[in-house]
Amino acid sequence: MFFRRGIKAVAFISMLAAAMLTGFAIGYFSNPGIIMPDNPPQEARQVAITPTPEPDRLANLPFEAITRDDTSLIFTTENIATGEKSVEERLPAEAETGLTQSALAAVFPEWHIQSFSIREVSLVRKIYARLETVYVLRSEQGVVTVYRRDVEGNQVEETLIQQTGISVDMLPSSVQQDLEEGITLSTREEIEHLMEGWDS
Repeated sequence: MFFRRGIKAVAFISMLAAAMLTGFAIGYFSNPGIIMPDNPPQEARQVAITPTPEPDRLANLPFEAITRDDTSLIFTTENIATGEKSVEERLPAEAETGLTQSALAAVFPEWHIQSFSIREVSLVRKIYARLETVYVLRSEQGVVTVYRRDVEGNQVEETLIQQTGISVDMLPSSVQQDLEEGITLSTREEIEHLMEGWDS
């Protein structure tokens, strides 16, 4: 009698344990993961709604150089006609400091920016200007003088090359007036031919 009751108790406990394991297995595999309670604690809710901070976009931007008051501005002009090159170096004016490359290009539209850094900016332009030479006869200190005038683009340079012994007072009044304004000739041969006409 006692043996039969013991067998029934063991069978009942075995069935109960099997039912519990089956229920646990079904619940676990049908909804894996953590089950949050309906009313989580305040700290849990705060963690759940805290947004992920965005990365600093400015930190990812590349560094862009600007001109400073100690930046060297180097201007190089190349004359295509003569092959000559002139270089001028200076510090920026107040209005030319704190500028990026694109902003500086707007200030100097006729120049090409060859290189740009906070230490040095190289600007280049190409021009086509032939050197033209003419001769100018003038009246100075009572005598006829001859100057050579070199014209290159907008630059004009005059050099005294001869002080003749021709007295201005001995020339016709119309020639004297022309000499006051300056007589321009293209070649030295024209000068000699003109002077020969005065002597005759």
